Amino acid sequence: MRDYTNMTTAMQYVLMCWSRSCDGHGLWVSFETAPDKLEALAAKFRENYGTALPPEKRRWRQHKGLPLAWACSMPVLHAPGKTHVYLLAQRTALQMPPDSPFRREAWIDRPPEVTDLFVIAKLPTQDRSLRWTWRIQNRQIALMEQHLTALVTTSEDGEIRECTQRWVSLYPMYFGVRQQIRRMFKSAGKLYCAKRKRPWPGPDPEGLPIISGFRAQE
Repeated sequence: MRDYTNMTTAMQYVLMCWSRSCDGHGLWVSFETAPDKLEALAAKFRENYGTALPPEKRRWRQHKGLPLAWACSMPVLHAPGKTHVYLLAQRTALQMPPDSPFRREAWIDRPPEVTDLFVIAKLPTQDRSLRWTWRIQNRQIALMEQHLTALVTTSEDGEIRECTQRWVSLYPMYFGVRQQIRRMFKSAGKLYCAKRKRPWPGPDPEGLPIISGFRAQE
């Protein structure tokens, strides 16, 4: 099991497993645990699901029709000291014998989520192709939009600047997240300029950071 101390890198790993190895049709479970239990969980996952197998043995398993699995842990945004564990597997896990460890998991077959903040979705790109990415869940982005509208209406420039810059530094700028925040900043900027007749004090919606390819390990 890969133990990531950086949430963004862990989310990249989950996204890679879901989009490439599971081809967007995988299974997953997630749960919170104490950091001192990670070593025992990693040993269990290695034994039951082969999460540490080298590439040649993974290829052999796939040739035999056996499911592949991946696991990682990550910290939780807004919850210091908490650790979430993610276990992903190919859908063939459901075809294993009833006594298989794969059949004992309460698998979820919708796209993976990170608490109530993020969810993996397949979104269109500028060239109209579809791409798996992380996005902010609807309820959370709605709360952010409401808060920013209130700031634009009632607050000073410094408070607007502090809030928007904090979001840019805090939220991992995957393609889907960047789309949502760019749209939110553009809308807030139009409202701000219409009300106050001066330039938007927050980050440039077109200059948001970009997360590039996955890095295997920190």
